[in-house]
Amino acid sequence: MKLSVMTSIFGTVDEGWRSPFAEQLASPWGFDPGTLFFWRASANAIFILKRGVRDYYLRINEGGERRVEEWVAETAILHRFHETPVQVAQPVVSRFGRYVETAETELGVYHAMLFEALPGSQSELSEMTSEDIRLWGAELGKFHRQVERMPVSVFDGRPGVLELLENAGRELPEDDASSRKEWKDLTDEAQRLLESKPRDFERVVHYDFQPDNLRFDNGRIGVIDFDDCARLPAEADIAYALADLSSMTMEFDHPIVEAFMSGYRSERKPDAVWLDHLDWFLRLNRFLSYARLIRSLEIGSAFDDDVRMDGLRSKLLKITMELRESFDGR
Repeated sequence: MKLSVMTSIFGTVDEGWRSPFAEQLASPWGFDPGTLFFWRASANAIFILKRGVRDYYLRINEGGERRVEEWVAETAILHRFHETPVQVAQPVVSRFGRYVETAETELGVYHAMLFEALPGSQSELSEMTSEDIRLWGAELGKFHRQVERMPVSVFDGRPGVLELLENAGRELPEDDASSRKEWKDLTDEAQRLLESKPRDFERVVHYDFQPDNLRFDNGRIGVIDFDDCARLPAEADIAYALADLSSMTMEFDHPIVEAFMSGYRSERKPDAVWLDHLDWFLRLNRFLSYARLIRSLEIGSAFDDDVRMDGLRSKLLKITMELRESFDGR
């Protein structure tokens, strides 16, 4: 999400974390008065609300940031997990019979979806036991087994690797030679990999199967936030789930990686070819993260002078420069 969009949304939130703007977007589903509060913002802005005794999460974004078609495609995938061993947060239909609602607001055109809250709590990686990590890996293996049972047509509306790279390339500054070379090298290699094993690029990965998108509930794990799901080989999800340990090279002898892979292999046998490409998937992720940050920071725009997000901007600029330096070394 662009920082300018985030700032505009924050401007609607009062000292009690309430937002009339978000209440307007939640109105197609209804909610108990006084129960809607801001929760977090990153790729999207999330608000929590109540209907009766149950909690729900409202996901919103500006019309230019997300395409309705991708959210609709995400919904079709989520529905396929009904009555499977994998528990995912399901979208809720509005009173108009839609899962995605679009409204003209004081901030412009915005899209919204409502999701059921899952039982359990979020765990920090530093607090997880070896058994927690093994269960985490097993849940990802279980998730991939279910995806492999779905018809490939279900995933047509989600981006593939070349589309991800094409969209990222549009964000690169013209004078950024290092990132443009990285973009070309990754695109050439993606094309080669796609041609070598095309069927492995037909199904989706979650793309962000990290602990903050999981809910641990007495030995069972629920999965949220499929917003970034994309058509890539399943093993890419292993790299992205463990990316916080090392964004450069997958360390298979790391105790956390060993526990995670032990769990994963208990549910699904990974493809050895793609395991050998985990470092490439990490490289792809670094580049896509860089492009997203360039878009979010809006460097050179009028918003570049806005002081309200200086703290976050400085943090993101530091990450952006570190990512760019990784391209310079190639």
